[in-house]
Formats: sequence, C-alpha cells, structure tokens
Amino acid sequence: MGGHLGKTFPAAQIAIRARGEVVYENAFGYLDPDTRARPTQHDTRFDFASVSKLFTVTAFMTFVEQGRVALDQPVCEILPPFTGARPIEPYPDPLHPGQFVQVVSTTPPRAEASRVTFRHLLAHNAGLPAWLPLWKIAAREQRRDAVLNTAFAYPTGTRVVYSDIGLILVGFALEKIACQPLDAIVRERVTAPLGLESIGYGPIAPDNVAPTEFYAHQHRRMCGEVHDENAWSLGGVAGHAGLFGTARDLAAFGEALRTSRLLKRETLTEMTRVQAQESATRRGIGFLLWSADPDASSHPLSEETFGHTGFTGTSLWVDPARELVVACLTNRVYYGREHADAMMAFRVAFHRAVRDALDGKPSAPIARPTSALVLGIDGGGTRTRARLANWHGDTLGEGEAGASNPQGIGFAAAQANLLTAIQNAFDAAHLERTRVAAACLGLAGADRPDERHLLTEWAREQIAPRVEIINDGLTVLAAGTPENWGVALIAGTGSSAWGRAPDGRTTRAGGWGYLIGDEGSAYWLACQALHAATQAADGRGDATRLLRASLDFWNLREPSELVARVYRTGLTPADFARLAPVVMDAAHAGDPVAQKIVADAADALATLIVAVARKLQFDAATEIPLALTGGLLLETASLRARVLESARARGYRFAPALVHAPVAGAVRLARRLLAER
Repeated sequence: MGGHLGKTFPAAQIAIRARGEVVYENAFGYLDPDTRARPTQHDTRFDFASVSKLFTVTAFMTFVEQGRVALDQPVCEILPPFTGARPIEPYPDPLHPGQFVQVVSTTPPRAEASRVTFRHLLAHNAGLPAWLPLWKIAAREQRRDAVLNTAFAYPTGTRVVYSDIGLILVGFALEKIACQPLDAIVRERVTAPLGLESIGYGPIAPDNVAPTEFYAHQHRRMCGEVHDENAWSLGGVAGHAGLFGTARDLAAFGEALRTSRLLKRETLTEMTRVQAQESATRRGIGFLLWSADPDASSHPLSEETFGHTGFTGTSLWVDPARELVVACLTNRVYYGREHADAMMAFRVAFHRAVRDALDGKPSAPIARPTSALVLGIDGGGTRTRARLANWHGDTLGEGEAGASNPQGIGFAAAQANLLTAIQNAFDAAHLERTRVAAACLGLAGADRPDERHLLTEWAREQIAPRVEIINDGLTVLAAGTPENWGVALIAGTGSSAWGRAPDGRTTRAGGWGYLIGDEGSAYWLACQALHAATQAADGRGDATRLLRASLDFWNLREPSELVARVYRTGLTPADFARLAPVVMDAAHAGDPVAQKIVADAADALATLIVAVARKLQFDAATEIPLALTGGLLLETASLRARVLESARARGYRFAPALVHAPVAGAVRLARRLLAER
C-alpha cells in the first residue's frame, strides 16, 4: 500500500473475509490529499464503477430463478425495439476520443438483433460495442433510444468484447420485467435483504465520499455523483455503473454470493462456468473469471476465482477454494486516467500478498514480475525503432530497421521492417524472440481505421495479444509531456502536430504528406531551397548562395544538371530532406533568401501547434506542454526558438521539451495497455 498511496490513489478501503470471518479491514489516505484534513474512514463511500454490474446481474438472476425471464431468451421479447438487422461498424474509442475501434474487418453486412439473448449480454459476446458516447446526446430518452438501436461491432457470438452497452440493456430489461426503476430493484432484491445500508445509487451527499476525477467538461471534481459519464447522463442509475458503498458492505455482498445467501448454488455454478473466452480472458454470467495471464489481478488466487473490477480503482474477488472474499476500493481516477498501469500493478501485488498471508507464505514482492515484457515501436518514413522493456519500463534492448510508414512503402514492407526492428531488439537483449505481453506501435501513416485494424490483427498474431496502434505523434506526446497531455510537434522529413487534452480528447493538424502538405518540414525546406536556387539560376529570383550550396551538396557543376539529379535518380522525400541543413547553414551565414525560407518554416510549424491548441480549447493564458521531435527541430535551436516566438505572436505560450526517443512514449503506452481490461 505504501508504494501506491498518494501516488496511484489518494484514498483506499480494504475488507477481507476468510472462512466466513472478517480477518482484515482498514482505511487509508485522505479524501482531500492536498490538505490531509479528512482521513478516509471505514464508512467512507466509494464509487464502485463497473463493480456495480455485479448487483445488476445478481438482481437479474433472481428473476431467472423465479422463471420470469430466461438466460437464453431473446432480449427483444422483453425490449421489443431491440430487433431487426443492424450494421456492423466501428464504435468510438472510450479511451482515445476522436478515434474508433473496429473489432472485425470483413463481416456480414448486417447483424440480427433479435438473435441476441440475455446470456450473450451477460457473457459480453452479443456483438455490441464496448461503449457509446451517450452522455453527449441531449435528451435522456434519446440516450435510451441510442442504446436500443445501437449498431453492432461484430457478429453475435464470434468475439468477446466487454460492453457497458450490454449491461445498460440488462438494466432496461429489469425495469420492464419488474415495472420498477433499477435502483428500487437492486435495493429490494440485493442490498436490503443483506442489510447493506451503505450501498446505493447516487447522487449522494459528498461529505464522506471519496472524490474521483476533475471533469473539465463540467468544471468540477466529481464527488457523490457517478464518475462514469454515461451513467451520469442516465440520472446516476444504470445497469453498468452508479453504485456507491463501502468495502465492508461490498465484502459482505461477496460473502453472500459465496455462501448462496442470495442465489441458489446451482445458479452460481452456472454463472461461474466459462460462457465465453478470448485469449486469457474468460467470462461467466456477469463475472470475470480467473485468468492464466500472470498480469491479471485474479491470477494470484485459485483457478475457481470470480469477481469484477471497476474503472475508478475498485474490485471484488471471491476465491471459493480458499473461502476468501477480497474487496478493495480506491479512487485512482482522482489523479486522472493515466495511472491505470500502476493500478493494475497494485492489484496483482495486493492479491498476491493476501494469498501468501492466508497460505502462511512469505509475502511476494510488490512489483510486477520483470518477465512481463512490453514493446514500444516508433515507426516513420525513414526508420523504425523498437524498444523491449520489462514491466517497470527498464530497457532490455533496442533495435532498428527501415521505414514502416505503410502509406509510403506498402503494408508488406512495413510489416517486414517492424519484425526486423523487433528481432534486433530481442537480439540486443540476448533473448529469444517471443510474443510480449503488450505492445504499442506508433506509426506514421496508420491513421485510417480500416488500415489500423488490419495492422492490429497482424500485430496480435505476430507481436502481442494486447496491441495499440496509434500515430507516431501520440507516442511523442506520451514521451515528452509530464501528464500525457499537451501538444506534440514533429518536424523531420515530414511535419505534423498532435494534441491531447486532460480529458483524453485528441486532435491533429498537418501530416498530409509531402505532395499536399508537410509545411515546415525538412522536405519542404529542401523544396523551397531548390525553387529559390532554380529561380536564381534563371534570373527570375534574387541571387542566393542556395544555388551553389545545392549544387555542391549533390556534387554537380551546372544548374542544368539538377534536372537529371532530381527527376532521374529515384530520390525519395527523405533524400530531399537531407538538403535541409544546407538551408539552415545559408540562413546562419546571412543569406536573405534562406532566412526567409526558415522564417516561413517556423511560421508554418507554429501554425500547426496553435491550430491543435485551439481545437482542444487550451487556455491561451497558461503554458501548454509541448513535445518536440524530428531531426529538424532537435538539431536546430534557432528554428525551435522561432517556432515558439511565432506561437507567442499568435497569443499562445508553450513549455517545450525535446524528445530524442519517441519510442519511450510507446513503451509507456504499452505498459498502460496491461491495465486496460
């Protein structure tokens, strides 16, 4: 606890039951960590987040036991609007605003909603998207309609995608079956029979509640109101989230499940049987089951273990073999959403320590095993760098290869260079190449969802079961900003800017490629220099030393030789970009034409970062973190200074940081992937 309290989360509660007895309870930290005026108490209530799903599912199963609904009953029999052919399409990525998740690439054109059963919903293999931005829809009834009429993400039963939408539908169905609101159903059938007085839906008085995240879009920190945006937009009561309570009462709920106080033993047996599985993820009816993945929070416990986790940093696990119930509540999102990797590390270590204490063994180390390897990859139009690291982020080996921009060299060549860089990283680490636990590939030219999906499917087979493919600008941002928000500017062969807001929204500017964009890049500088040189040769432009410098660069004697050199020798944009230092040297030497080109480049790059700042609505009065990379920026201090000066003239101030190894950001994001369940 000491290694995470005040860093991963400011407040926590733990309640542990073994063989029917409470063997440990404690509260840690402060509700206001800045002043430390309010210590966490045993009766402090925490936002359960997705642990709320277990209460929805338990209530639903009481109706199953009564014969009022069946697991294999089509959902449309209870919710008639949930029927008909639906398109299969990507859905908005809940963790990366502005991006989309495509589960399958080649699918039947439609999926039939009427074939979905409640078993499908509760096993998370119904075909539904993981998430939809319901909270952005103006009216609550329209949000309900959006759920009932949702498009599908994959054919029913073919994949396992953890879905909030499925549990929202279960909540709607419960209300239809019982003719009562969901909060009344859960109270009547679950919490009241067990005397769990602390557990209920919000909003609740914030006096003794662990606060969660500061929401920029609401300009306040959430406290006593549900953290989940969609649950909040549904009035704080939803099938997937909304409950608040204490660890003591949550552990009592887990004990009631273990001892069949609420549900029949045969019901729980069916709920904890594997209903759907994908890789190491095994799902029962509502429950997440024990995983063979050593980085899964359930792994230290027995193979009969079942339970659930919540995004706010909560969890409940029941280990029948040990007669053990472990409830752990934290408010890890208090510090933002970027600490999920540390939360997962805590969960694994915590459950290992509980297991060892109960089994009478020495406590295991708190840190994750170093055998959990991750890969970060930074791939651009010139080269690819792969970094192999352990869970702690320690570099084990690095490897390089040629370009991996699929738009520039094609998918086959990009994939070959990626594998070469990875192999070289393993060789440098003196390890035999194997699939790693997680990998983040920051690739230029991998922006379109269909192409990103194809690369993701390939990478899952070749590199890691958990893969994220993003534009290389976001890896720069992760490497060069303290909290992974701000603006990243890349100016090498090409140019582009990326940004991420504290609330997770992302956007970009530039990056249109050398034929229609890349203003301010090394390639652009070279082209401007050649334009000026040829105009000077013709007498159409001002005299400039760029003419002689360009000829000398390519060992040419006469301007007329430029035509053959440029058009007949297969020069790539990267080849042209190597002329950029010549332009910078001419500018430093006082050549007015070269100085004008460099000033225009600085203005173009400043325009990129200001455009991103405006799109993300950053406060112009504050310094915005700015990650800078690319050979042109890293090697030219005068250009960096001009870019910042030009941005200030537009009313924006940036705090720059040089990123010499964007691959470090890819490693950081790969480590975070291990915590995203």
